[in-house]
Amino acid sequence: MASPIRTENEPSRARLAYRRRRRYYRGHPIDDRSRKEAAAAPALARLTHERDLLREALLRSRADFDNSRKRLDREREEISRRAGEELVVGILPVLDNFQRALQACRNASDAGALARGVEMILEQMKAVLAQRGLEPIEALGQTFDPHLHEAAGVETRKDKKENEIVEVLQDGFRYNGRLVRPAMVRVARRPAKE
Repeated sequence: MASPIRTENEPSRARLAYRRRRRYYRGHPIDDRSRKEAAAAPALARLTHERDLLREALLRSRADFDNSRKRLDREREEISRRAGEELVVGILPVLDNFQRALQACRNASDAGALARGVEMILEQMKAVLAQRGLEPIEALGQTFDPHLHEAAGVETRKDKKENEIVEVLQDGFRYNGRLVRPAMVRVARRPAKE
C-alpha cells in the first residue's frame, strides 16, 4: 500500500505529536531535568542514607581502633613496670639476712672488718635495687598506717604517742610506687588511766 502523500502545508506526525505535548504541558510546566530528578529522588535518598550509615560505621571503627591501641599501650607499660617485681620480691629475704648478719657482727668485738664488708655489700645491694625502682618505707617514729605497716606487736610506753612506731622488725618496700611488702613494726600504746 502506498503511503499517503502529504503536501507541504500538512504537518508531519512528529510535528503533530509535538504540538499535542506542548498544548498539554502549557498548564503543567515540567522540563526534562526536573522529571529526571523526580525519578532519581528515591535512589538519591537511599544512597544518602547508606552513605551516612557507612560514615558512622567508619567513625566507630576508628574510635574502637584508637581505644584498643591506647589500652594495649597501657598494658604494655604496666607489664614493663612489673617485669622485675618477681625478682625484687625474691631478693628481699637476702636483703633481710644481710641486715641480720650486720647486726650480729656489730655485737661481736673482733669482727669489725667483717661488719664493714657486709655493710658495703648491703649498701651496694640497696643501691642496685633502688636503681630498679625499689624504695624503702620509712617507719620508725611514724604514726602507724595499716596500708604501709603490719603490726607485729604492741608496747605500752609513756614517752611515745598513741600508735607511734617504736621498733621496725622488718623493713617494708615499694616497687615503682606500688607496695610490695608492708613494714613489720611494733606500735606504742599509752598506758590506761586508772
